[in-house]
Amino acid sequence: DLTNQEMWNLINLGYMPLKLVLGVSVYSLGFVGGITSAFKSFVRGEINELTTLIYEAREQAIAHIATDARNSGADLVVGIKTYVYQLGSGIIEFMDIGTAVKKLPGITTHSTTLIPQAIISDRDTFVNTAEGTLMTKLNQPS
Repeated sequence: DLTNQEMWNLINLGYMPLKLVLGVSVYSLGFVGGITSAFKSFVRGEINELTTLIYEAREQAIAHIATDARNSGADLVVGIKTYVYQLGSGIIEFMDIGTAVKKLPGITTHSTTLIPQAIISDRDTFVNTAEGTLMTKLNQPS
């Protein structure tokens, strides 16, 4: 899920992309947490239960990516994009997508400069077919 420029720079540095890695974490606030946060929403200030839920879901999604990358023998994960969805009824999904890369000897670009053909604007390669049905994408302007 890298742009041409990102791919060229990685290879120029000696890193080879191995695979796309995915981390998904779905969290529920639960009945009691939902009631507590509903009451707290009437007053001004942070709703700690929701903040904690979102941080935990994010950390779990990143941990899933790290495990997937480690299992494939990668050194790093680059280009991580995070998608956050509210699935309804206090359920939130975090989905992280990144590229697992490994530094390999002898890997480099043929040219020391990026060729003009590689500078192409691309669109997001992730297409969510479930979007627009029951969930709300939280990281896009409305």
